[in-house]
Amino acid sequence: MISLADRSAAASAVDRLNTLLRRLSVIKLKDLGLAATAAGTEIDILGHIEVLGRSHTLACVVRSCAEPDILRLAAENLRSCAARLPGSVTQLIVVPYLSATLRALCMKDQINCMDMCGNAYLAIDEVFISTRCFPSGAESAAPAFPVKPETPKADRRAGVQQGFPPLRARNPSAA
Repeated sequence: MISLADRSAAASAVDRLNTLLRRLSVIKLKDLGLAATAAGTEIDILGHIEVLGRSHTLACVVRSCAEPDILRLAAENLRSCAARLPGSVTQLIVVPYLSATLRALCMKDQINCMDMCGNAYLAIDEVFISTRCFPSGAESAAPAFPVKPETPKADRRAGVQQGFPPLRARNPSAA
C-alpha cells in the first residue's frame, strides 16, 4: 500500500507532468492521474495521450531516490509492468532532482525521466522532449553560448529548440 507521503509526491508529479505535456501542441492530453493501487504493480501514475493522432499510454513511477542503480532497477520493474498494458506504452520515471550525470545516464540507457524541478527527458513516438531548468538566481542559468534572436518569433523558437524558456527582449532604458 502506498503511503500518504508517497501519494503526495505522486500527486505533485501528476501536476508537473500535466504542465509539461500541455505546453506541447503535438500532444493531446486525454487523462492523467494516480493509478489505482493493485498488488504486484509498480505504476504510480497512468495517463492517456495522443501524439500526432496516435494513442499512447503513459506509465509512470515516482521514486524518492535518484541513485543510478535504483533508477535502473525502477526502469526494469516499470518495463515489466508496462508490458502487461495494452497498446503503445511510454514509461517515465519521476525523481526529486535530475542531475546532469543522471540525465546523461537516462539518455544513454533510453530511460524517460522527469524531476520535480522541471527537468525532463522524454521520447514519445517521434516527439522528443528535453527541458532543463535552473534554480532561481543561479549563475549557471545563462546559456553557455550567446543567443541573439533578431525577431520576437525567432526569440520563441530559439528558446524551445534549446530547452530554455523563451527569451525576452532587453529594455535598452534598463541598462
